[in-house]
Amino acid sequence: DKAEADARKALRDEQAELGELLRRADVVTVVAETVALLRSALENLPSQVAAELAATDDEGRVRVTLTEAIESRLGDLARRAGAIGRAA
Repeated sequence: DKAEADARKALRDEQAELGELLRRADVVTVVAETVALLRSALENLPSQVAAELAATDDEGRVRVTLTEAIESRLGDLARRAGAIGRAA
């Protein structure tokens, strides 16, 4: 009913004033930028680790190198995704 709708609107207005709500456009922008960052990082990964991987025949070292490189990219992504909360 109207009273319930008015109450929901008042709550949204209050949350917006307090910075508790994010604008959809801001979230869409940050998510799109984050996906582009991840894509770029993954596309560049082979050229960034190829020489090190080619220089070893140690499977454990290959695993560590790949794990570290991937975790680094995921860390970058997590920091970028954290910008969603700060963008408001």
